[in-house]
Amino acid sequence: MAEMNEARKKVEDFKNHLKCNPTERMLINSKAELPEDLKDRHLVEQWDIEARAYDVAVAKHLGVELTDLDERYSNDPRVEAKRWAESLPD
Repeated sequence: MAEMNEARKKVEDFKNHLKCNPTERMLINSKAELPEDLKDRHLVEQWDIEARAYDVAVAKHLGVELTDLDERYSNDPRVEAKRWAESLPD
């Protein structure tokens, strides 16, 4: 898998920290900005939107900007194929 950039690494590390702190996790999750029509979308798309919004809220809390959101939360088969190919051993 491709290496994480520094902002993504900080966000992932902090999300791991939040697993042990449910109150702090709920506070940050409450700041996630979700679209009003979320419930009208397909369930898998809802999960992607919620995960993306949570990542953005965590990044905002940490004061960093994530640059890999479009690639990370894409349902495009070409992006998925590229991600899979990068995970293969050389």
